[in-house]
Amino acid sequence: MERTLDMASVDEIREKQQRVRELMDNEGLDALALSTTANFAWFTCGGGNYVGIATEIGVATAVITRDAKYIVCDNIEAPRIADEEVVDQGFEFKTSFWYEEKKDEIIREIAGGGALGSDTPMAQAKNVAAAVDACRHSLTSDEIERYKHLGQDTGECLALACREAKPGMTEHEIASELSRNILARGITPVVTLIAADDRISKYRHPIPTDNKVDRCVMLVSCARKWGLIVSATRLVHFGPLSPELRVKHEAVARVDAAFIAGTKPGANVGDIFNRAVDTYA
Repeated sequence: MERTLDMASVDEIREKQQRVRELMDNEGLDALALSTTANFAWFTCGGGNYVGIATEIGVATAVITRDAKYIVCDNIEAPRIADEEVVDQGFEFKTSFWYEEKKDEIIREIAGGGALGSDTPMAQAKNVAAAVDACRHSLTSDEIERYKHLGQDTGECLALACREAKPGMTEHEIASELSRNILARGITPVVTLIAADDRISKYRHPIPTDNKVDRCVMLVSCARKWGLIVSATRLVHFGPLSPELRVKHEAVARVDAAFIAGTKPGANVGDIFNRAVDTYA
């Protein structure tokens, strides 16, 4: 069977286990608990441990020891996570009834009295959230392929919504078109911003309103899949651009181009940022 982007490769699983166990060595840990949606998705190569999308901590925790790895959750969540999120990744499930609320207790039992680390506050555990973040900074080759695919899909969804936008539509109506396109591709829109006309320059984060489009509208999406998020913006203008708006658009494009041109393997992030700042001048 041909491997899809939803399937974790042996190389990616091995690479992430190695990074985590190196972290455990550096922090003197015997077990590590990963409960945030971002870290769970990273370690499981794109798996989801959330039910509601507006949460940072999921309903399941990945626990890694020196020689094994576990998923700790309640009996309600276990079947779906096993069947759809961590297939063939070698996890052993440790569950309890949903009403017992024993997840932290089970995690400490897995640690067996040894040093326990966690990416969230937990009794008798060392918070190593910053160290876990550092593990995620360098993308694997599989993650790069997923990012490319997600970026293309997000761009296409924005383009479709832009073509649907018309003068007289409300920002809420345009937001619904954008979200419909994104959700239809199995992507979660974690942020959707829409601004018409003067709201574009007035607010940095314009939550959609009943404001109607006259001449111009901005669409923004932060789209999540496999634990990765692509942020993209598109602008639509009805009728000829004013000279002032054209100058502003070209200036922004130059700054964006400076960021893109400077982003190369081995480049220092600070240098890339400073190069873009210089472009503003």
